[in-house]
Amino acid sequence: IQFAYTGGIAQSEIIPKSQVWAWTGNTSSGKYLSRNDSGSTFSWGNSTTDSAFSGVAAVDVQTSAVGQRILAKYEGTVFEGKREWFWIVYNDRTVAVMFTDASTGGTCGTVSTSALTAGWHVLGFSYDGTCAGGAGITLYSDGQALASTDSSSSYTAMEDTAGKVTIGNDGNNEFPTLNDMGHAMLVSGNVTANQHLKLYNSAKMYYGL
Repeated sequence: IQFAYTGGIAQSEIIPKSQVWAWTGNTSSGKYLSRNDSGSTFSWGNSTTDSAFSGVAAVDVQTSAVGQRILAKYEGTVFEGKREWFWIVYNDRTVAVMFTDASTGGTCGTVSTSALTAGWHVLGFSYDGTCAGGAGITLYSDGQALASTDSSSSYTAMEDTAGKVTIGNDGNNEFPTLNDMGHAMLVSGNVTANQHLKLYNSAKMYYGL
């Protein structure tokens, strides 16, 4: 799967390894990776039900002015039909995963209750496909599940918007990831706690964390 370099990012700043990406030197708010998703590769909802998916990324977490998107399929305004999901480190270093119902504008998601320490973390999430008040989402940091606060409002399911998928920002260029990031990946299915621990140990060895 090929992502386009957006906003003038140099190819030398991105190191592709199969479908794993290392992200370095992103110091401009206009730099991120993006690709169109007309084939529904990165959609996990059909307007009636959601299906399970999970994510993992090594992120240099720092306090920022606006927060930093890790991965997203999210652009436009609420009812333009381009909003599906996003994974973010907020400006207070809490982490969240949020989904949008494009028909109602409703949302479902969860936010960690405590801030992460500054520095490198292997972050993750697993979604079981049943966003009942946000309870179907589990957040992870360094192989351990995080306590989080769930929320839901007017939400049934995500919808395939055929929109833009982004790494290190969203489609509105509002939440740039200014620090380093690597091993960003998404997979279909509900990755288990034990699998998150194994992924953390693998990334930890790779980055020398």
